[in-house]
Amino acid sequence: MSSIFDATGFSLRELPYFHQWEAVFYVQLIWFALLVVGSLLLILINFSHLFLAGLKGFAIYFSLFCALKTAGGICSVIFLHGSTMSEGVFIASYIFNSVSLGVLTKSMFPFLEKMMKGDPTLDEKVEQRPLLHFNGSPITPLRILTLLLTVAIITSIVGATGISSTPVSSTTTTMFKVSAVLFTVGVLAMAACLVYVGYKYSYYSKICWILFISVPLLIVRCSYSLASAFHGINFSSPSQFMIIFGDYKYYAFMSLLTEGIIGVIYLGTFFWFITSHKSLSRGSSL
Repeated sequence: MSSIFDATGFSLRELPYFHQWEAVFYVQLIWFALLVVGSLLLILINFSHLFLAGLKGFAIYFSLFCALKTAGGICSVIFLHGSTMSEGVFIASYIFNSVSLGVLTKSMFPFLEKMMKGDPTLDEKVEQRPLLHFNGSPITPLRILTLLLTVAIITSIVGATGISSTPVSSTTTTMFKVSAVLFTVGVLAMAACLVYVGYKYSYYSKICWILFISVPLLIVRCSYSLASAFHGINFSSPSQFMIIFGDYKYYAFMSLLTEGIIGVIYLGTFFWFITSHKSLSRGSSL
């Protein structure tokens, strides 16, 4: 039976940068496994405050993001150490390592939703103004962004499942391009929301600017997705941006490193919100 890897003309051990890719994925596996443990510990320790603070969504999405990156690292290591190049393992690795961007971006939304409700030290509650209504339900900016990211994740998964065809179809390539563009639009819109909240509510201004540090990193990560998508997938002549078959430096510094740093920023922000909620709760009980 023919394989999509027949066009490469070399074995696994002859992959360009084989040992460098191996090191990159071991680092990914260990780093995000540690983030999984760290996030779960914070969630369990502060479980009673999680729902009251309105951060249940962050706990779910961030844990899923870390799990996806860990699974991506595991699948990639398995692929590199397999006796043959496994299509299924490669596709799984591609899916885990690509859709994680959408889940990471979505992890920011619970913070934005909480901050857009206004200053918690004041007796005010600000409702998001809907842009339009659909079947009587209000459609807010964050709901539109959620839909956009959901479409980006779906197109990325559908595109990855199409890798198994030889040669890779134009539909698959288009799916990757659409996904990358939607991810980028989502990140830029999220950055605009952060700027808006930071200027409107002084209580959140400091944490907004800390979160804003992640925006340039997300843009770099999106740039990697765009470069990878628009260069396409070609196993006979892989681009330098292609995972495993390309140059490891692009993935290591534009994807792995950026997502790793953003993960730490988000986890620190989660701790700040939980601590802030506890402080406000103690103050209101006096």
